Amino acid sequence: MQEVYNILVQAIESKATEIHLEPQENQLTVRFRQDGLLRSAWEPISPEATPGIISRLKILANLDFSEKSRPQQGKMTITFSGRKIDFRLHTLPRQQGEKILLRVFDSRSPLWPLDELIASQETCKLVRTMIDRQAGLILLTAPARGGCSTSFYSLLAHRNRGGVNIATLETSIERSLNGITQVEIADGQGQDYASILPSFRNQDLDIIGIDRLADSSTLTHALEAALTGHLVISSLPLNDAFAAIARLNQLAEPALVADTLIGVINQRLVRRVCPVCRLKHQPKREELAKFGLSPAQAAQYSFYKANSLTAEEIIQAREKGRLCRHCHGIGYQSQIGVFEVITITPHLKTFIAAKKPADMLKKAATQAGFKSLLTYGLELVCQGYTTLEEIERVIADQFTLPPLSAANNPEIPSDVFGRIEAIEQLLKALNGELQSLKQEINLNSLKNSPKSANTTILDQELPDLTNLVLSSQNWSSDKETIVFAAPVYEELTDPGDWEQLKRELDQNQDLIASSQVDTSFPSVLDPWS
Repeated sequence: MQEVYNILVQAIESKATEIHLEPQENQLTVRFRQDGLLRSAWEPISPEATPGIISRLKILANLDFSEKSRPQQGKMTITFSGRKIDFRLHTLPRQQGEKILLRVFDSRSPLWPLDELIASQETCKLVRTMIDRQAGLILLTAPARGGCSTSFYSLLAHRNRGGVNIATLETSIERSLNGITQVEIADGQGQDYASILPSFRNQDLDIIGIDRLADSSTLTHALEAALTGHLVISSLPLNDAFAAIARLNQLAEPALVADTLIGVINQRLVRRVCPVCRLKHQPKREELAKFGLSPAQAAQYSFYKANSLTAEEIIQAREKGRLCRHCHGIGYQSQIGVFEVITITPHLKTFIAAKKPADMLKKAATQAGFKSLLTYGLELVCQGYTTLEEIERVIADQFTLPPLSAANNPEIPSDVFGRIEAIEQLLKALNGELQSLKQEINLNSLKNSPKSANTTILDQELPDLTNLVLSSQNWSSDKETIVFAAPVYEELTDPGDWEQLKRELDQNQDLIASSQVDTSFPSVLDPWS
């Protein structure tokens, strides 16, 4: 049927990764998954035409078109623009009729080099260092549709530069790699990873690719290969890199995992904002707080939002000739990876061997400079690749704290805690000096205190110092001045005592005394005592 072929061709042209054909009560709905999201891609098909379309697809995939009560899966290939496109078909019986899922694989599509796949030069350098190792295990982690397969093939292609022997074991070969031996596990023949991997030992391999670590037996074979001088690249379908390490420790001996694991690459895919029709965006304080950004930090960058149109707005824009030809009103075009890379340091090896939990592994990696998915994603936003909205959609599990309320949580200057710490240190030093002075004063008071003096109690309450005025008298250098080098804890009770002091001084020099200087010395107590 021509309509079947048209649906397949449109899916290829729109770079869809999956086609969903879903029978409804009165129609057949066709949706494409593009850039990670499902959207309606075809006019509803009448219920009369539905059985013919589903039967035609099952025949193309060499399935039993009369079998409608159990799930089936098959393959088919069509030629488009001179290249072969593979489709994997899966059926699912439903009350409304069989649902068809078609996965699209362009096995000859070019692979991006690492420096184009990973936007951050710093992160790309870490990955290059890992993949250039001669032996060990490199683990990829990502949720479904997180881009793990693309990274798996890109890493293999990076090492496929001659001089090495590479083989892969895969449940389904999604891309053909020239110069690499690719082995596919045959369905229905009793084959699995554990039964095929031992044969790799006799193939003089340098690098082994295993599309996923299906079970403990597969992991054991992978670790043994890594321990005996092979570089092994594999994956686990998990959201968190540290949880993946903990999972390895559950499936295998922790000491063996610690000895062989080189690093973990965790990733997501976010949509690129359309560079043609994107709109300038000024995030509000509440939006920035979700990402741990202050308005001062945000002011250093340009933010964008997608110019996404509704279905009705797309029709109107197309009629007026104003529809963006790059993204066709979606607001996004293609995807870009968000990565976090854990390099296994000697410190982390110790933690892994001790079977420490994921949160302790993360804390140790963070202290060593680990960059999280959220941090990487924010860098992409600040560089104009994507939007805050898209980062929040894809990396929602990274937001561990609820959004802050700007009204209840005023912005705190970034240096305030450093200033507080400096003041605390200063107060500590002052208090130590004060205690030392007090002890010295007490000792001197016991030895030399005159009988005419009244000793002030140090532990009494601090008097009101409101009326205490510091003299702004300009002192003359040619006159002798009575200087008190320490706090005075005595009061002269008899004004005549000043005359006694005068007589003791040199008679040939002038004297600054009670006539020019305030002679009352109220006792000032230690406020920290």
